[in-house]
Amino acid sequence: MISPSSTLHPSSHAVPDDCTLVMAPSTIPNAGWGVFTLTERRKNEPLLRRRQWTDDHLLAYGDLVIQLPDLQHPLGAKKLLWEYLWDARETGGQYEGLQVVSFVPGVAMLANGDATYFNVLPSLQPNMDNAGATRRRSNSSPGIGAFTQYHNFTWYVSKDMVAGDEVFINYGHGWFQERGFESSVPPHKRMDRPTVSKLRDEGYCLDNLRPGLSSIPHAGRGAFAKRNFSNGTVVAPVPVLPISKVSMQMLKQHHDGRWVETQQLLTNYCYGHSQSTLLLCPYSDMVHLINHGHRTNDSTTTQKSANVRLQWSTTHGPQYFNRSMEELQETSTRLMLELVALRDIQEGDEIFLDYGPEWSHSWHQHVEGWLPLQDEDYVPSYVLNQQLSSRPLLTMVEQKTRPYPDNIFTSCYYNLTLEEIEAALPTQYNAGQPQAQRVAEWKHSDGIFEPQNLRPCLLLDRNKDEDSNHFYTVRLMNRPGTKEKERLPKTIAFVVTQVPRRAVRFSDKIYTTDQHLETAFRQPIGIDLFPKQWLDLQDGKGGGRDIELS
Repeated sequence: MISPSSTLHPSSHAVPDDCTLVMAPSTIPNAGWGVFTLTERRKNEPLLRRRQWTDDHLLAYGDLVIQLPDLQHPLGAKKLLWEYLWDARETGGQYEGLQVVSFVPGVAMLANGDATYFNVLPSLQPNMDNAGATRRRSNSSPGIGAFTQYHNFTWYVSKDMVAGDEVFINYGHGWFQERGFESSVPPHKRMDRPTVSKLRDEGYCLDNLRPGLSSIPHAGRGAFAKRNFSNGTVVAPVPVLPISKVSMQMLKQHHDGRWVETQQLLTNYCYGHSQSTLLLCPYSDMVHLINHGHRTNDSTTTQKSANVRLQWSTTHGPQYFNRSMEELQETSTRLMLELVALRDIQEGDEIFLDYGPEWSHSWHQHVEGWLPLQDEDYVPSYVLNQQLSSRPLLTMVEQKTRPYPDNIFTSCYYNLTLEEIEAALPTQYNAGQPQAQRVAEWKHSDGIFEPQNLRPCLLLDRNKDEDSNHFYTVRLMNRPGTKEKERLPKTIAFVVTQVPRRAVRFSDKIYTTDQHLETAFRQPIGIDLFPKQWLDLQDGKGGGRDIELS
């Protein structure tokens, strides 16, 4: 039934003159959205840049990475898993659990992939920090674990591009083969390159927002306007992926043997309704950085009151309202919301969205009940990597009297090939014999510092060359959850010599980073835009919205 209780209003999504990147229909048939450049690009320049106010330099920036360890209800997020999530070894998150995948909004999820033709590449891995939310008792924050520490996953041009070119990323041949797709779409099967004029007419600007530290205490990072917006204009497109709430539930075992039930961190970045089992997870640039601000009808607005609202796109929403939640989760959709300015917004303003009364109540309860953590010995790996980057590392013998923090282990970059693993496997001649040793010398090679080449390692010895550079002899180990074909046999000690200091890093043991804290806040962002068909937890009091197009 359709009634006038709620109306969809079209808003202007005019692309600003100085916008450089847009989201528009892909040139690949039936591929959904694509990402296009509106300007000429040169190799090695970043896709997204912002101006630094102090010296007017342009700085590269990227989006968040949200790690999803040990998904236990994958059927509730089948579409998300199958087509959009990344292997956490590509984003440096492989030590967050036994089996980890990464939710990487922005270019990584919006752009289409081609195994043989791609024109952008990501930075080796995202930055990591807690944005000021620490476990230290003197400065303990209720925001600990409520937002991701992985951020600024930046994309760089790998081939020169002209205005109108579509951005393609490298999914790899394996991604296409697993799904039965062509690993490359021949140019003759693609539609012609759209004109810049057409992209401006049909596209949505993707560089209207930039990241920064939020002005709200305990909120971590925030989103800020890169240009002025007038009341009623679309600040950002918000395409969403529908998943079930149950898919975000987690049950994990801690080192002390206890089993703990909690929720995935992604929950905090998705939109939900108290009377629905459905979550809508946005995946466009920067929208995950937008923090809560109360919406007020008072003409006197505060600095942190909501200055944007969400609405359904008139062209990419209503056709899906009558679908069941099972259909939504299993089919390719262009389901999309729009982020619209509630009032005039100035360049540099932080963007705030009203998360709804249930979220606000839940957060206030969390803050009121917060007790500072008594975990003074905890030091995250990224802190040690910064503080000790130029210092010699302690060997296993030295660590017996001067141990590193309990949550830390050392890991080494080494491109361990399948041939080396197969050569180390026990044979009929040495099975059951005392542990043997295989020795290899560390050699630099292309891609060796990519996150997938990072393995746990034990530091056996340290030596110094004539230039006072330190090198290490290490034993490579298996990461928890390592696939069987990539595992080193326990009967073989795989030793690598001449490992340079830059190839050794500190890593966090699984389930020890902030997102795994039992007291971390979890609550979806509340929106009142769910049609009645999606409210499967109704108690007879209604609450859904009949939606009419204007």
